[in-house]
Amino acid sequence: KKDMMFIAGAGPFMNFSVAFLILAIQRTLDMKTSISSDILFIVQRAALISIFLAVFNLIPLHPLDGYSVVYGLLPNHLAREFAKTEKYGFIILMAVIFLLPWILPMNPVMSILGMLAVKTFNFMDGIITFFLLRIG
Repeated sequence: KKDMMFIAGAGPFMNFSVAFLILAIQRTLDMKTSISSDILFIVQRAALISIFLAVFNLIPLHPLDGYSVVYGLLPNHLAREFAKTEKYGFIILMAVIFLLPWILPMNPVMSILGMLAVKTFNFMDGIITFFLLRIG
């Protein structure tokens, strides 16, 4: 159970790591040279997309990695109860992605995930900027 949790968590961890690395390289180059605004925009969007994918993948629904992470963290008796939701996860996920936008003018789930991704992006960028200013 714990191994499955760590394997599932590796994907989102790598998404966060890639975003952090992209931002660190971008910030380092930005401090040493001048980067065109177009390249800066593309690099920052790549990092933001990587963060969004990590956040999305951590939703605790069965086909996503978040399900296995939550399952691995729960005590056995709660994990068995949580496992009963497995058969509904894909249906809920498809409804959130495809059906909800038809019903509501703005998908609240994707809005929340986007907000979390932007806040994580800003947090990472702040950490990187802080350390680069302390070093350089």
